[in-house]
Amino acid sequence: MKTTAKNEYRFDQEIVIYHNHEGREAWREGDQIYFGVLNSDYLASDTPTLMAYMKAALSCLDEDNLLNLLPGERMPRDARVGIVYKPSYAIVALSLYLKTTRPASETSWMDPGLKKLMDAAFQYGIVGHGFEAGEMVRNTMLMFCRAGLKDYLESGERLSEVFNSFMTEMLKRIKTEISESHTSYAGGYSSRCPHLTRIPAEYVKMDIPVFVYGTLMKGERAASYLDNAYFAGEAILRDYALYELGHFPGIKESQSHFVLGQVFYVNSEMLDKLDAYEGEGSLYNRREVSVQLGNEPIQVYTYVYAGTPEDAPYSGRWKMQDDTSIWYAAYGSNLSESRFTCYIRGGICEQNNRSYRGCSDKTMWTESRVQTMKGRMYFANHSGSWGGKGVAFYSPEGQGTTVMRLYKITYGQLKEVQLQEGCSMNWYGRLVCLGFVDGLPVMTFTSGKQLEQNIPDDAYLNLIHDALVSECGISKREAAQYLKSCMKPFPAPQRR
Repeated sequence: MKTTAKNEYRFDQEIVIYHNHEGREAWREGDQIYFGVLNSDYLASDTPTLMAYMKAALSCLDEDNLLNLLPGERMPRDARVGIVYKPSYAIVALSLYLKTTRPASETSWMDPGLKKLMDAAFQYGIVGHGFEAGEMVRNTMLMFCRAGLKDYLESGERLSEVFNSFMTEMLKRIKTEISESHTSYAGGYSSRCPHLTRIPAEYVKMDIPVFVYGTLMKGERAASYLDNAYFAGEAILRDYALYELGHFPGIKESQSHFVLGQVFYVNSEMLDKLDAYEGEGSLYNRREVSVQLGNEPIQVYTYVYAGTPEDAPYSGRWKMQDDTSIWYAAYGSNLSESRFTCYIRGGICEQNNRSYRGCSDKTMWTESRVQTMKGRMYFANHSGSWGGKGVAFYSPEGQGTTVMRLYKITYGQLKEVQLQEGCSMNWYGRLVCLGFVDGLPVMTFTSGKQLEQNIPDDAYLNLIHDALVSECGISKREAAQYLKSCMKPFPAPQRR
């Protein structure tokens, strides 16, 4: 599942050095070299070809000991990234591939020039530009991991202390950031985690992402199949539903449902074993799908049931129990603690004088926090509890952000709150998972379809406004602007 170029880079071509006003061509050449190595196009070339290419590259170093495709020209920093640093990083990565796959007697000739290039290229770390700097770091680390960084560092060769120290420290930083993001990411969290997980996975030569949701998950009976895989984190597969198939689950496409599972990186040998275990081609079909890992989609393999399930579909995690802790994300009147208390303990809501039965388990939430999520809150339907006017609904697909109050309750309590809210397709029948915080899924509910908008009752609107200000830490001005934006009409669907 590596990104591949439409046309592979050929390492039997000459490295072109440009002059004068040929900066654009030099940049294009630098990109071709960089992405050719990033996509491992060198695997299609033989040893003599790659050695000749390396010899030509090392003979083109400038006075700064960098591979400069436009020497003698003054250029801005962003131009140096594409014309100098990208090809320099690529040549160092290519040298690692040769040094870790060929005998030392065949590669030792490159050491003097390679040491100079390594020292110069990584003197300031990995150089990027502007908003693309993060992507530059991720891609460059991926390039080195694919080229054999692990084998090179573990070989004990210390040709360049600058290079070795930088790579060792960078790997530590990436692993730390991933570890921290495993326990805290949702709609508003950093989107770097899913991209970063590829780096340590490819470092240990696991480059195939797989989404599992049943007996292969951690703690389940077949988890040993993934003992040596790289765990990337909890993930959400949308528009698929879970089905009980006896002692194991299956999934099928089903709009507005979701499946919670885990992403692991495996190698081709492990994937073959997973195919055999899942009965690929008969009981299940391995399919490429998109899952949400962290705050971004990634492409993975998963196993889709090949038969026709008899039980009803459902959303969530396989074998999730009623006492399992989750985060309930409130976005309407339940932003108010006193209002939400009525759904947990029962009683009469002082804002609308309606009586609520509460949950069977009346234990109060153990923690709450405020977080902004992608998607849009809007008002719709005609509520008898609020003057026959609109109440809050949430559109995960809507443009904008929604202020949510996260309450840590149990899955059983969530289902009973949903029933009290009105669990039908025209009200709150759709369960939505927004992500994970502290390793627990963040869930809310809304309508199964987008409803016709309707302005809310003043008492209802004031309840939300007061909760935003007094309990969510938002200023009165910001709260008023936010609620005004929630009442704007949705854009009319575009005609095809």
